Amino acid sequence: MKANTNLFDIISKSTYNIKVTKKPQDEEGKEYEELGTCFAFDYNGKLFFITAGHVLKNIANNTCKIRNKEKIYEDVAIKIIAVEENPDVAVFCMEDNTDRDIGKIQYSTNVYQGQELYYCGYPFFPNINGKNTTPTLFIKKGILSAIMIRNKSPYFLIDGTSSPGISGGPVFYFNEITQSVVVIGIITGFECLYGNIVDGKMYYPISGYNAQYHSGTSIAWGISTAIRLIEEYKDNYKL
Repeated sequence: MKANTNLFDIISKSTYNIKVTKKPQDEEGKEYEELGTCFAFDYNGKLFFITAGHVLKNIANNTCKIRNKEKIYEDVAIKIIAVEENPDVAVFCMEDNTDRDIGKIQYSTNVYQGQELYYCGYPFFPNINGKNTTPTLFIKKGILSAIMIRNKSPYFLIDGTSSPGISGGPVFYFNEITQSVVVIGIITGFECLYGNIVDGKMYYPISGYNAQYHSGTSIAWGISTAIRLIEEYKDNYKL
C-alpha cells in the first residue's frame, strides 16, 4: 500500500453505525433497539446498503437511525430488499441519498485461502474505563482461514476477533495493482468454543453447564450473496 493511502479513511466514508427498532419478542414485551453496522454498496450505478440479516430481522418499521464516524444519529426511511437468516445477510435502500457523500467501492468474488484482509464495524461496549461510550468505528486485520459453501453461498472463516455491533460491516482488502479498496464480504459474527466449567482444582462442580467463549475466528459471507439478493429483487420487480 502506498504511504499516502489511508485505508481507514477510504472505507469509513461508506461504513455506518445503524440503530434499529425491533418488534417485541413476546406479546407483553416492548419494542427495543439494537445496534449494528452497515455499508454502502454501489451496484451497476444504484446505491444499496448491506448489513447482517440479524440486524434487520424483526424490524418494527421502515425507518432506522444511522451515523457515520463522529456524526450524530439521523432518522432515515429505508426500503428493505431482502433479509436472510442463512446466509445471514440483508440488503436495503434509503429513500433519499441526495445529500449523502458516499464513495464508490469496488467488489470482488475472487478470494483465496490465506489472503490478508481487513474488516470494520461499530462494536458496542457497556463502557470503557467506567464511562459510557458511543460506538466507534474499529478496523481489524485478519487472514482468510477457510472458504466453505453453506446453503449454496460462500462462507468465510477469518482468523481474527469480532464483537457484538460489528455485524454487517464490510470485509475488504487493498488491491495494490489498482490502488483501490475491494469489498469481498460481510462480517456477521464469530465462532464459539465450549468447555466444562471447573473450579481451582479442575473439578467439575456444575454438571450439565458449559462455558462459551470466543474462538478467535470470525464469520463472514461472500459479497456474491448480497449481489444475488439484489439481482433476485430486480428480477422479481423487473427493475
